[in-house]
Amino acid sequence: MSDYLDAASRLSPRAARIALQTLLTADVSRVPTEWCEASAIALYARAAPVSDLTPDDWLTVASASRPSVNWIASRAESTEQVNARLWFIGIRLEAERHRVSHL
Repeated sequence: MSDYLDAASRLSPRAARIALQTLLTADVSRVPTEWCEASAIALYARAAPVSDLTPDDWLTVASASRPSVNWIASRAESTEQVNARLWFIGIRLEAERHRVSHL
């Protein structure tokens, strides 16, 4: 988990804002609550200078919850959108590995 907190602090402010919005709106039921809280704080601190998300940013946010949107979003993503999406996918996968290892 510490790797993802470190990675969150290295995201660009816009990527952190996209990742934060994704974390707040996507299904994170398999991610431990304390991971979500710590990640949200780290992302919020990094994303503070960014105001609003663009429509393309919102498409990246939506793609995390809706696989049918992913093929559209991934075709024209900016580097910041890709970094945010990969950060979110990574924390979900890490949470799943953590959950399976504790069964």
